[in-house]
Amino acid sequence: MYKRANQLKLEDFVFPYGELDADNEWVRMAQHMPWDAIEEKYAALFVDNGHPTHPV
Repeated sequence: MYKRANQLKLEDFVFPYGELDADNEWVRMAQHMPWDAIEEKYAALFVDNGHPTHPV
């Protein structure tokens, strides 16, 4: 599965229209998500056929 080594955190992404508010409910929720566990279950759904998938 394709995985970028330099994946940005949501709060580090620079938006052209400003920054995300650290108190935003979506930003706070993203910090509590078990991304590694989600990635593991998601990756298990794909076969290695030469076409890379995209990470969660």
